[in-house]
Amino acid sequence: NRIHNGGMTIAQRIGDTETTLNNNGWTKTLDRWKVYENLSAAMSATRTHNIYPTAGTNPSSYSSQRLKVTSAQSSLSASHQSMLSQIIEGFNWQDLRWGTSAAKTVTLSFSVLATGASASNVTGTYCVQCTNASNYDRAYIREYTIDAVDVWKRVTLTFPGDTSGSWDTQNDASCRFAWFLAAGTDHHGSADSWGAFKATTSNQKNFVSHANNMLFITDVQVEEGTVATPFETKPFSTELALWQRYYEIVSPTGGLACWSWGGNVGSTNVFWKVKKRTTPSVGYNGTLASPAGADGTIGVYSSNGGWRGWGTLTMQEPLTDSVRITFGSMSSSWTGGYSIGIYFYGEQANIYGDAEF
Repeated sequence: NRIHNGGMTIAQRIGDTETTLNNNGWTKTLDRWKVYENLSAAMSATRTHNIYPTAGTNPSSYSSQRLKVTSAQSSLSASHQSMLSQIIEGFNWQDLRWGTSAAKTVTLSFSVLATGASASNVTGTYCVQCTNASNYDRAYIREYTIDAVDVWKRVTLTFPGDTSGSWDTQNDASCRFAWFLAAGTDHHGSADSWGAFKATTSNQKNFVSHANNMLFITDVQVEEGTVATPFETKPFSTELALWQRYYEIVSPTGGLACWSWGGNVGSTNVFWKVKKRTTPSVGYNGTLASPAGADGTIGVYSSNGGWRGWGTLTMQEPLTDSVRITFGSMSSSWTGGYSIGIYFYGEQANIYGDAEF
């Protein structure tokens, strides 16, 4: 399966929290997935579990990603669009030889369910777009239908390999699949052929036309060939390690020993569990506290003075395998030669590295 987290198992950023989508921009939702919208409507995303197991071809995965319309938009302007997407790294796509005469066909399959106040609010034609994620100048659009509410449907769509265009390799962005919920006329093109970049056909449903419309998706799989095989479920530990290449949270709840080169400055290195795709953007979550100890707090402790008053905490020298964290300008100092430690309490106090596209 070329898609990561197709069973919507891992959600390091948002967990099961209902998250409002950024307007006029991207929101990273579940691991490896992100949503774009530039609408006057408002939407949210979350991870759900075993919500609608009653009708249709039930998915094999326990979890799904849900997109919900919280404020409706009945009419779209020409430039409006909304999509759920995933970008596939070159290492996981380059063997398909896209951009050459030897380009191989792939088949996308996924399970989808929609619900709303009435069937007409959500039933209709939807589009999935495949495009080259580094240049966005090639696209292939496939239509599918949602025929009824509260019914799981298994969708299978085949995409012939593109013999033209530029498809990046190695650790660069190579291919993007996008599931569209709405698209204005600027984004309309033709289905079932490779061509210049367009997002959907003119048949695309306006999913954001009514508040409380909800779409659930899971069991997403892309594989070489023209046949869709059953969704491949991986062990949780395997899934997590794959996604940590792109995003990882470290919660060093046992504390980290530090070195100090002054009475109020210290530093230590944190090593990622999985080497990142590229140099990550880094940061921390939590509240700087003295004393620390409550969930979500971060504190510095000196063996000869106890908890130290805070100054600054910065992430420095990020690498694909580590990051250095430094605290300085502390309001209370310590004596040289004594041990210093920085403590993160609870999972809400953490360090993160983000190498996602």
